[in-house]
Amino acid sequence: MSEEVEPVQVVARIRPGDDPDAVPVVAMTAAGNEVVTRDPEENPQRRKGQRVYRCTEVLGPQSAQEEVYRLVRPLVLSTVKGYNATVFAYGHTGSGKTHTMTGTPQEPGAIPRAIADIFATIRLATQRSHDVMFLVRMSFVELYNNAFRNLLPEAAFDKTASTPTDRTGSSRRTTKGGKIEVREADNKGTFLSGKGLRHTVRNVQEAVS
Repeated sequence: MSEEVEPVQVVARIRPGDDPDAVPVVAMTAAGNEVVTRDPEENPQRRKGQRVYRCTEVLGPQSAQEEVYRLVRPLVLSTVKGYNATVFAYGHTGSGKTHTMTGTPQEPGAIPRAIADIFATIRLATQRSHDVMFLVRMSFVELYNNAFRNLLPEAAFDKTASTPTDRTGSSRRTTKGGKIEVREADNKGTFLSGKGLRHTVRNVQEAVS
């Protein structure tokens, strides 16, 4: 990991409440790196049911996607320098994980911003030196009930391949690419192995389409 980035960071983002008049059960302290939770059944004036969690940083309910990516960006740029980096969102259903990571066309999340940043950095590096070469490969895998599923089938990247059809003649696209296994190697560390798991992409459009 780059010396400019802490090995492990924990960032909490507080989702805006559905009812603006309700007493919030999660709040951030003035320090900016603590989350306070309380039992909704407790009296708000009492502190008996409160719990305080300290994080690297806490983003409030009104935080923008740019604020999230500000914290993610150093990790993204470190990958172009050859370091491994992982960013993942954890939380219960409806807590805002998909919005934070994927976002919308109007408010892109961490993933599309990271893809754009990687290719922009590559473009600048290759303009400075014609001896520099990069290979960008991407995977999109779902882990559910301890089983992996490839969400980027080879057919999606083969523009000339015919679309499979079922017995009724309707087109279908399979997402199965064989068994995906977790493996470990001295020169790679821990990684996923499986057929059609990694696809080479040459620009932002190929990566997000």
